[in-house]
Amino acid sequence: MSFPEEPLDLSPTSGGPGYFAATIHQKLNNDKYEIIRKLGYGPRSSTWLIWREYDDVYFSVKIYTVAASEHAKEVELSILQSVKRLDPNLPLSRLQDSFWEKGYHGSHFCIVTNPLSTTVEDLRLEEEAQRLPVHVVQRIVYSAALALEGLHSAGIMHGAVNAGNVYFSTPTQAESLRPQLESEDEPSSTKIGNFDTVTSQPIKHSLRGWRHKKAIVSEWPLYLANLGHAQQSTFKPEPTGDYVSAPETLSQNASCSPQTDIWQLGCLVQLYHFSCDKPLQTLKLLTGSNPPFISEADTPSRLAAIHAAIDDEDTKSIESALSGALHKDDVAAAAAFIKDCLRVDPSKRLTVKETLRHGWLSKANVCSCGYC
Repeated sequence: MSFPEEPLDLSPTSGGPGYFAATIHQKLNNDKYEIIRKLGYGPRSSTWLIWREYDDVYFSVKIYTVAASEHAKEVELSILQSVKRLDPNLPLSRLQDSFWEKGYHGSHFCIVTNPLSTTVEDLRLEEEAQRLPVHVVQRIVYSAALALEGLHSAGIMHGAVNAGNVYFSTPTQAESLRPQLESEDEPSSTKIGNFDTVTSQPIKHSLRGWRHKKAIVSEWPLYLANLGHAQQSTFKPEPTGDYVSAPETLSQNASCSPQTDIWQLGCLVQLYHFSCDKPLQTLKLLTGSNPPFISEADTPSRLAAIHAAIDDEDTKSIESALSGALHKDDVAAAAAFIKDCLRVDPSKRLTVKETLRHGWLSKANVCSCGYC
């Protein structure tokens, strides 16, 4: 049986994940919420837009697979509870509710947060050159760094700082969001075997005209989301974690820390200045081609390639690669920022507070890209 998105038929009893088979207008948590549309899915969960009738407010709910539910309850919920105690103005999703829901394959843990729109990765892919102007990149990186500052202050490593986890926010009140939902296509589903399969339909962001309006970009409401790979206080690389080849995660005594987020932040900058097919290719500017450490090569070979590619004192190779994508006045500062995030030794990388004070991000409201 073939499904267009997550495989709803694979049960944990046969080694499958056990996804929740939801339907539009289905009620959750003893009729407290109603499913309005599907927002997306991943290897451990699916995410849905839900509506609470008594106060006419929208939320998103991440419904974990049966296989991932206990981990979500024990680990991710605890981290979200810590985040809830942080400054509410930080660009981070906030825990609103959690509950268990019975499904076809068993019990699923559910986490309710504020809904989000599409990602900045979607925005990049909409561009013909698949890269964005410098002032847009600065806004994205600044928002991610601001979120990381809050997380790191609480001893939390995000663990997945990438383009697919930086989202535009969206309204939650019905008077703002409902007209937009009604203007878009109705959710669609298809019957496959015993299951109604629903097609993902992210909420579109309403920001228009940004290419020529620096002031609009400087006010973009961007959130760093997805704490599914986050860790707090004690840190250990996940076997399936994507740390964009951060050297400490590849060493014989593999480790990770909040400074691993900084490596990922540096890779995030590069992703937006270069056309790349996938996130691991963001480091190719350091060697002029796709380096061995993004391949399936053994770990010692990948580590050797990283050390050969990254000279901790020289930014000339980065500046050379950036010169074709940025205005000449932006090249040196951008190259320095990238280099300072990509130090092989995590202790020599910028701290998150230093990224926010860095000269390149301090120019976030000064555009020299030629668009303005």
